[in-house]
Amino acid sequence: MPPAKPSVTAIDHRWSSQLGLALGLLVISGCQSTPPPEADVSVSTTSCLEDLVSHQLATTLERCNTSVEAFPDQPEPWRDRSLVQTLIGNHEKACRDVEQAIGLMNDSADPMLRHELNVRQATCRQRRSINGKD
Repeated sequence: MPPAKPSVTAIDHRWSSQLGLALGLLVISGCQSTPPPEADVSVSTTSCLEDLVSHQLATTLERCNTSVEAFPDQPEPWRDRSLVQTLIGNHEKACRDVEQAIGLMNDSADPMLRHELNVRQATCRQRRSINGKD
């Protein structure tokens, strides 16, 4: 008897996880607006995550710090730095950056940015709860 074909559902689940990963990478790579005209053109709200390499996270964090300093009123640099802080293991600093980014969002904020930050905020709450801090 020949092997059974995978069901349509099995195929859909495989593709949905790949699409989720692709969407996450797209968000991380930055679909954000360009910097204001008066800003230093060598630094943008998305520049800190360019060429992210896991063994160079300290350098990436420095770029994110520069981006946050250049655009302190934009939520995107804070969001990006929170990701790097999480990858390094600085979870409390990452959560502070998430809170800062959420505080900077206005009513016209990108829905994907809002969703991503809300998910990260929920993760921070869960981590604090697990650690007995809430």
